[in-house]
Amino acid sequence: MATEALRAVLGGAFGARGMHRVTASIDPRNAASLALFERLGFRREAHHRESLWLGGAWVDDVIVAILGREWRRGHGQRVRTR
Repeated sequence: MATEALRAVLGGAFGARGMHRVTASIDPRNAASLALFERLGFRREAHHRESLWLGGAWVDDVIVAILGREWRRGHGQRVRTR
């Protein structure tokens, strides 16, 4: 279900919205989320140590990103851009 939802969001972002790039911030302890984004073609770009105050503690976050051309190449879509 999460894979289909993220595919739909990315299809809209790179399609109708004509976005060039999409980024996400993910808790590195959430291996399932990291795997989902990487499976859809996102690349890890940064690991910020103790960058967020969450639940009374400092936690890390990982930044992942994908470009529109990477999305289209990886998913066989020809999406109209602005």
